[in-house]
Amino acid sequence: MSLSINELKNRISPEYYYSQHLNGVFGKHTGNGWHTWNGLCPFHGDTKPGSFVVNRESGAFKCFSCGTNGGDILSFHMNMYNLSFNATFRQLAEAVQ
Repeated sequence: MSLSINELKNRISPEYYYSQHLNGVFGKHTGNGWHTWNGLCPFHGDTKPGSFVVNRESGAFKCFSCGTNGGDILSFHMNMYNLSFNATFRQLAEAVQ
């Protein structure tokens, strides 16, 4: 089965994905209507909870300390595991099929 990028994004819940890949580094829900999480940034030796935020609906993320950011889970996965877009797409597509 072949997936488009949008189909893959629709099949991956940001809440589920980040709970699996961030190993409890998130603290409280923040933002208007509890749409974001904050916690420790996985991209640097973060010691200040709250510098890293993730949008629970879109999967977008940003660290206000080191500046790492991206618009979705694909971007996070690429950065976190140092993968190309194609390798990221294959890994995530295999995980949802």
